Amino acid sequence: MSSSIVIIVVLLATISLPLSSADSSLNDEDSVAIRFYANFTQIVRPMTKLNPSKYILDQSFTYECYRFNLTETEYSQISIDSLTVLDPNVTERIITYHSMPNFEQAGARYFYRRDPKSNETIEIELLNPKDRLFREVQQPNRYFYLKSFDDLEYSTMPVMPYYNIKFYCNISIPLNSSFAPFLSYNDNSFQWTPRYTLDVLPTGSNKQIEIHAFADIRNNGSRPISFEVIEFVSEDIKLYKKPFEFSPNETPYTANISGIYLIEPNFSSSSILAPYSTQSIPFLQDDIIVNSFNYYSGDFLPVNSTGKLLNAFNITSNTSFIPNGRILINKGGKFIAQTNLPNIAIGETYTSVYGYNTEVSYRRKVTIVEGDEDSNSITYYVEYIFKNSAEDDTRIYFTESFHSLKYFQIKNISSSGLNGNISDLVIHDTNLRGYFIIPSLNGQKIISYSVVVYKTKPSCK
Repeated sequence: MSSSIVIIVVLLATISLPLSSADSSLNDEDSVAIRFYANFTQIVRPMTKLNPSKYILDQSFTYECYRFNLTETEYSQISIDSLTVLDPNVTERIITYHSMPNFEQAGARYFYRRDPKSNETIEIELLNPKDRLFREVQQPNRYFYLKSFDDLEYSTMPVMPYYNIKFYCNISIPLNSSFAPFLSYNDNSFQWTPRYTLDVLPTGSNKQIEIHAFADIRNNGSRPISFEVIEFVSEDIKLYKKPFEFSPNETPYTANISGIYLIEPNFSSSSILAPYSTQSIPFLQDDIIVNSFNYYSGDFLPVNSTGKLLNAFNITSNTSFIPNGRILINKGGKFIAQTNLPNIAIGETYTSVYGYNTEVSYRRKVTIVEGDEDSNSITYYVEYIFKNSAEDDTRIYFTESFHSLKYFQIKNISSSGLNGNISDLVIHDTNLRGYFIIPSLNGQKIISYSVVVYKTKPSCK
């Protein structure tokens, strides 16, 4: 059974929304923590920023009411089941839908005409909704009452419809003074996906092949977000446990465990992701090894063939878990391919192929040198001619499988080297494998072997 993987990005962030009300809202500028999953985010924010109001329901208990508003769009982007306060004293949650603006909110501001026939208005602020007590904004020491809310004009565009959310907390139970309640909810307006770019270098280059990893963070909503710190959390996969404090020693585990990796990305703490925008943040700055080559893989068949070799690369990370994502491959400043990476654990090597190299070809020729269909065995001589017409040398990884043959014997493998004593291929289980370099500009490499195929199990001599 395959293991499930959870990759989490946590950003310490600031969110600001344009909703105006007397109650607090999720638009209030506030320092929050955001965990990015694949298709949603978990947002955690301190409730102390939501301006609680205290009241007494009876003689025994004192309660605190945390209130805030959501527009209809915000409400649709939030998982209401996840909307909760991380406070053990929370006793009740009430969500109220308002199809029209709520006039009776302390702190709301309006324009008021003393004389209905005049165009002159003054800006006023509601102080007490129950008694309809107002004061002038420009002269805050002047108070007055109104019989109704008729003939008032909004100072800003009213938000309608909207949802009012209230949490009631029993604060009669003493808590640690350092404890602050937090509001937690899942929001679908933010998403992230890993993305990689790979720059393939010519064979023989002294430089290490460079792979760049980016977290593409998308803001699909109307709120800007300002982030400071990124944290990756991977779960349910065999990893090396890396402590928070730096240590050159890593402890290997044989069981599936969770690993936490703190990464310092290359961006300013004042970076802001605007609404409906995407920003790419570099990550995985640790030791990632990439080797590119051309790849031939086939099953033994007694037929001639020609073709092109596949482009491929091996990728290994010795210090970081690599989350799955798409990878764009460039060579010499040119885009040549795009493919996908799976989740790659620490120490694991993954091989990816991404199309054929039109400049590296092969010709395979098979000859029967002994036996026929009536014989107990047939001996085949197999020759490969590889040709490289590119301007750079190319590395070839060769593998041919004999798993379809029940009884066989491989012999007379070709050799290379100054003294001709290095075999071009090695036998590994039911495969022949080899790794060699072909020079540029029509360079060639010839390899060969013989295989004896038996109809029945040969007797031991």
